[in-house]
Amino acid sequence: MTAILALLKDRRRSQRGSVLSGVLIMTAFIAIISGALMTELSTNFLVSHTMLNRVANQATDNSAIELALSRLQATQLNAPCPSLPTATLNNLTASATYLSCWPTVDVRSPQFKQIESSSEPFNVDGVHVQLGQLNDYIVGDAAGNVFDFPFGSATERWSLDLDGAVTAPPLVLARPGHSGQYLDVIPLSSSPSCPMEGSCLNVTIDDTSFAPPSQLCVITTSSGAAPATQPAASPSLRGLVYFADGANLEAYDLAGTACASKSSAPISGSRPVVAGPIAFPCTSGCGQVVDYIYAVVSTASSSRLVEYTYDPKDGLESAGSWPLPWANASGIALQSATLPAGLAITFGGGGVALYRIGSNGPTFLNSQQVGGGIADAPYWCGSCSLFGVGAQDGALHLFNSSLNPVPSYAGTGSAIDTTPATDGAGNWYFGADDGYVHEVQNQGGQMVEVNRYGDLGAAGSSVEVGACTTGICIYLGTLGNRLYLVPLNARDAVISACITTSPPTCSGANPHLWANVEVGDRKIATRLAVDLSGASIRVVEGTMGGEMRCASSVVPDGASVGGKVADPAGVARALKPLLARAEITQTRALVAASDSVATFRILHLAPTSTPRDVDAAIARELSFDPQKMATRWTQLADPQVQERIVYAAAWDQGLVKNITEAVKLAGLEPMVVELKSASVARAVPAPACVVLDLSSDPAEIFLIDDHVPQIWHSFRVNGPMGDDAAAALAPALRTALRFYRRQSNGDFGRAAPVFVSSEQALPSQLLTELAGLIGQPVMLLPVPPRVPPNVRHSTYLACLGLLMRRS
Repeated sequence: MTAILALLKDRRRSQRGSVLSGVLIMTAFIAIISGALMTELSTNFLVSHTMLNRVANQATDNSAIELALSRLQATQLNAPCPSLPTATLNNLTASATYLSCWPTVDVRSPQFKQIESSSEPFNVDGVHVQLGQLNDYIVGDAAGNVFDFPFGSATERWSLDLDGAVTAPPLVLARPGHSGQYLDVIPLSSSPSCPMEGSCLNVTIDDTSFAPPSQLCVITTSSGAAPATQPAASPSLRGLVYFADGANLEAYDLAGTACASKSSAPISGSRPVVAGPIAFPCTSGCGQVVDYIYAVVSTASSSRLVEYTYDPKDGLESAGSWPLPWANASGIALQSATLPAGLAITFGGGGVALYRIGSNGPTFLNSQQVGGGIADAPYWCGSCSLFGVGAQDGALHLFNSSLNPVPSYAGTGSAIDTTPATDGAGNWYFGADDGYVHEVQNQGGQMVEVNRYGDLGAAGSSVEVGACTTGICIYLGTLGNRLYLVPLNARDAVISACITTSPPTCSGANPHLWANVEVGDRKIATRLAVDLSGASIRVVEGTMGGEMRCASSVVPDGASVGGKVADPAGVARALKPLLARAEITQTRALVAASDSVATFRILHLAPTSTPRDVDAAIARELSFDPQKMATRWTQLADPQVQERIVYAAAWDQGLVKNITEAVKLAGLEPMVVELKSASVARAVPAPACVVLDLSSDPAEIFLIDDHVPQIWHSFRVNGPMGDDAAAALAPALRTALRFYRRQSNGDFGRAAPVFVSSEQALPSQLLTELAGLIGQPVMLLPVPPRVPPNVRHSTYLACLGLLMRRS
């Protein structure tokens, strides 16, 4: 016990032991904390480094996608999807590749447009004419109508009503000795234009205007049979045309003022011509021979390929005849227009034969049998060295230039009774009995359908595909008596990007980025504005800040009087060719009407006014016959502020109906009809101003205050602008200004400008004198922002205001 007490009294010893323990404990604790902290810092460092790498990879992939989209957007649609660049960023390289890419109609636009209708089907093929000044689509129907459309346009340039029936595609050739004129050779049967309403070729003169072609002559078929195949122009003698007349081959000279028969040759065996003729120039060892002419003759039992020569002295002479593998031939297609050339021949039983035409005649190369029957001709794709055949089992069969099969499209089972076609990128299109235009593309060695457009009705006239201002345009006629345009204007693409050290192969475990995009050109969706407010028709298609197309023409006498459409059909006859001449593609129109068809008021009402109160105020201000007139109003200011400001208009329903009827007869759909004053108010740069429009007839005055039209007034300007022009214009302007100042208690500033719009140059002295006479600054109308220089803003001011609409 004594020892224990002594130990407890030794406090220094006891303290020394506790301090040591504490130090050891603290050291261990700090070590633990330090270890945990370092572990956390190391982990966070590793995570941050991984995230940084991931961000760098994704940024590089994203750059590759953006470069791909930019290249897509800069490449014309009627061409293959462009090769894609690599992107280098953050010392990394990313490669972009297509998973798919094809032309399409963007989601904002209608898939197709009906551009014409008939009483009978479109059952013969149309033609895409690219000759001299012409780039047109021409097609006929079973009612004897022939339509010409500038390629890409939904508005016809001209049409002919020949009655009877068009029996084969027309031929178009340059008219010898007449620059800028072309001859249309149209096969017909049972037409009043044919002698005794039999069969003939109607030859007309197209001067490239918008007037229907005039008749040059009529060629009567000697056999009485309807021409069933397209005529052919001689490649050697201008104006010479070959055509099949049943089992006869004919040559006619169209170079003069009449059509002269040059030669006729019966075909041995009396088999009718079912394909051809096609003509090649003789280039060596010819003697007097200028052309070689080939045709296919066929019956239900046999078919032959026949050759004829033509020389100006002896005419047509037989040069050979070769049996074909099958009967019932259905069409031919040439690989090129010069020798040597591949000649593909199809047969109704599903056979396909390939020949090579040379200077020594035809050589048989190969033949194949496909699964279904073949009703129409094959089609050669020049850019892809393939030809395609549509079969009645719904399949699209493709062959190379040796007739070896390449990947084909099995189809959906709906018969293809027409000829397919391709675009500039080698994508295939065809119309089928299911009513759709099908788009088929080679993807990874397999032909797959990437899109279809319809329902249009069973195809009767083969698709015609070509480049147009929209991108790619497809024309098609149906057995349901309708003619359609499918305007492709965008690409649908799926693009993948990845980090790589050896493009385009991806490397390592680096991330991929996928993008499914629809890429059009850099233009915003275009609009069409039509100004029918005066003695001239004006149209503008485009967008503010983008490209615009514009055109104008005079309204026919009596069709529009004082800005009011009196003869809708007469206005339509002037509007339709105007749309075609300007190559307008839009079919939905915003329309400006003259203020003479309506009257408007700006009403200032109590902020608590109800819609019924507004209607009552309109009835007081605008006395009208409800059986004849219609009204509409819109609010211009917040009723919770001080007052309810209402813009109210009343219009003559009959006059507005005439406007919409004229627009519809021209093939357009009127989406909006608004007064010209509203369009002008939207287009001028000042909130308060007066616009004096001398480009209209009669001249018009629009007084605008707070961006809202307040007054419209029209008056006649007698004679040209002379030395007394200011004195002639001032009274009408003073009247409008005085009237509005009385109405608004003088609330229209003396600094508000008067903008003068005129198609003729006005001297500055006139503006100065006019300003002195009316007490307001006077200046020429300034160009609205974002209007291209090719558009005369004074002439097309109302159209520009329509394009500025928000809806």
